[in-house]
Amino acid sequence: MTLLSTSSFQKHRDRWIIPIVVVRFSVLSFLRNRDLHTAATLAFYGVFALIPLCLAVMFLFSQFFVSSQRVSRAIEHLIIQIVPQYYEIILREVFIMAETKTVGYIGFVLLLWSIVPLVSTIRAGFINVFKTERTASFIREKLIDFGSVLLFLLLFIGLVGGEIIYATALGESLARNSGLTGVLNDAVSPLAATLFLAFFFLVFSPVRLEGWNILVSAIFTAGLWSLVRPLFVAFLQYNPDYGLTFGSLKAIFVLVIWVYYTFAVILFGTELLANIRRREALLLSRFFEDRKSGAAPFPVVPSRFIRSHEPGEVIFEEDSTGREMFYILSGSVRILKKGHLLRVMVAGDYFGEMAMLIQVPRTATAVAAAPDTRLVAISESNLETILRENPAIVVSFLKEMSGRLRSVNEKVEDLSESRGDREGKGDA
Repeated sequence: MTLLSTSSFQKHRDRWIIPIVVVRFSVLSFLRNRDLHTAATLAFYGVFALIPLCLAVMFLFSQFFVSSQRVSRAIEHLIIQIVPQYYEIILREVFIMAETKTVGYIGFVLLLWSIVPLVSTIRAGFINVFKTERTASFIREKLIDFGSVLLFLLLFIGLVGGEIIYATALGESLARNSGLTGVLNDAVSPLAATLFLAFFFLVFSPVRLEGWNILVSAIFTAGLWSLVRPLFVAFLQYNPDYGLTFGSLKAIFVLVIWVYYTFAVILFGTELLANIRRREALLLSRFFEDRKSGAAPFPVVPSRFIRSHEPGEVIFEEDSTGREMFYILSGSVRILKKGHLLRVMVAGDYFGEMAMLIQVPRTATAVAAAPDTRLVAISESNLETILRENPAIVVSFLKEMSGRLRSVNEKVEDLSESRGDREGKGDA
């Protein structure tokens, strides 16, 4: 009974460790990556990209698909869903420009080019979150940006097209039943937001992602946005003078603030997506964080990472291939070189990283030296992620390796001196 309850507790604990760690690190990385500053830049570009984006969508739909009136109604409904207050400013400018100017194909290209700063900043934000590097030339970067604009336009076309299909299929038949229409609107909007965000993450992510990672992040981000939107509306209702100091520009100020919050939510969802992808490395990186000697408990880690050894059991042998390193949770480990004891490792120490870092065979043999020696196994890919994204851990690794090399050199010198003394006595 005790074994069953212990196993059940471990499974329950393991189930909740990863979500808690991912959310914690998402908050920390959101602050560390200065995502609020990125959101402020995106808010500026976003407000002024909405009008050319709407005009580009109206041009495409009017030219190839449906009448401009249906497109106008769909865009109006979509903007109302996206922008909770002062959306009429954007709609008025869009419809005035659509009526007074003929966009044409050259104008269409110029409209897309005006969206490039927004898309370029989004890409830069994603690269910062996922810790990747830009390796393309300037011209190739601009071509990638323009290609991303086309994909971004495709996202918006999908939203507008969905509004048109929804209004055509259900609008007339349910027009009399406003209650049912409202329920459907409440159900369709979160679903549309989730699908949009999933495609958004897929388009702008600089790395390959798993489908379920994208879906979880999109659902979380859509849910968070659906909470922020009514809170923002309530704030404006209880503070009608908010932005009054900007005079006639009050509406623009409020729009920028709302878009700022929207992008802040999206960037937090991006941090969540990136941390879900590197969730194992996040769990294991906590073992290398600075901790006060002996006082702080070891971080909790799922049982699948833990290996138990009995005294005398060989963990790895000298000259074997090394694709894992180990962190000692309890017990002790003896490090042997050709049968000679080099060091005894205890709880809080780690070993086996040398073979992984420089891609060479094991330079020593590791043997468990105490009962119930428990180790955390860290794979090569997880260690690479930990070192790439944590400069402080890299420094601690270098210090630890330098200290070990110095200790080994001192032992080698001592052995050489003692051997020389024995040979000198023999000669005497």
